[in-house]
Amino acid sequence: MSKIFDKSVLTCANSEYDEAYIKALQHSKEAADKGHADAQLKTGLLYRQEGKVAEAMRYLIAAAHNNSTQAQALITYVSNASLESSRNSAFHDLDVERQRALVENMIATKIRPTLAGDGGGIELINYVGGKTPQIWLNYLGNCSGCQLGSTSTADMLLNHFETMIDKNVVLYLM
Repeated sequence: MSKIFDKSVLTCANSEYDEAYIKALQHSKEAADKGHADAQLKTGLLYRQEGKVAEAMRYLIAAAHNNSTQAQALITYVSNASLESSRNSAFHDLDVERQRALVENMIATKIRPTLAGDGGGIELINYVGGKTPQIWLNYLGNCSGCQLGSTSTADMLLNHFETMIDKNVVLYLM
């Protein structure tokens, strides 16, 4: 005996799910924007599920800074900025677009080839200029979920950025 599915019922069910999902995301985002760590985590996870990596990282970084242990497990924070007083004036004298271009070039020429050797990769999600530049990176391929991502690989990345960009840099890795 075969079953016949009514496509209109299936479409209606998906539409109701989408509406509920959108409402849940909106509610979660409102609470997250008010600084609620649990909502920041939930919003970050929902955006991550949608493949909106920049938005996901924004909320997961906020949640991690608000002591969400789950967010801290998803986002790796690496920096020696508080230990370093020297500054790369040549880098900081550039406008933000040129700084970002240097960061992208270093990722393309130094970091990606190294990670590709193990079937991994990385993408620049966001660059925030300033006294202490922030670089948001997303692991790809075999690097995504790798146990070394928050340790050895993160240290290698920080070393590259400190050497070629500035010692006062903050990396966020997901």
